Amino acid sequence: NKNLLLPNTTISINSLVCSETPCTCIPGCPFKLHLEFDSPRYLEHFKPDIIATYAGIKLDYPLGQDDGCDGLLNTQCPIVENEPIKYEVTMNVLSFFPEVTVSLNFTLQDLDADEPVVCILFDINVKKMNCPA
Repeated sequence: NKNLLLPNTTISINSLVCSETPCTCIPGCPFKLHLEFDSPRYLEHFKPDIIATYAGIKLDYPLGQDDGCDGLLNTQCPIVENEPIKYEVTMNVLSFFPEVTVSLNFTLQDLDADEPVVCILFDINVKKMNCPA
């Protein structure tokens, strides 16, 4: 099913896990993307990128994390080939987003090889409501 998240990918909104897409995201509430994967190659310089797409318009999404090494939970850079990786990035849904479904394309980009290491496409439903406690 294309709407199911990959087994090694967890999206949580205020620590509530989203088990299938689209995940409900609330403007002003942080949500976390947690990935577990084995590194396909040696990695020293990489960064997360997200492109949000709605109605055919693509927008680079600000993450506030320029160095992917900052998101590593279980190791540090450099990463060797086949090393198990636990990675996390926290994002905020920008307050100007209307209540719509937005496609997010998340990539960890290897800056040395200029190619993606991990690429995940998922949808979020933007809903304006109070953040869950």
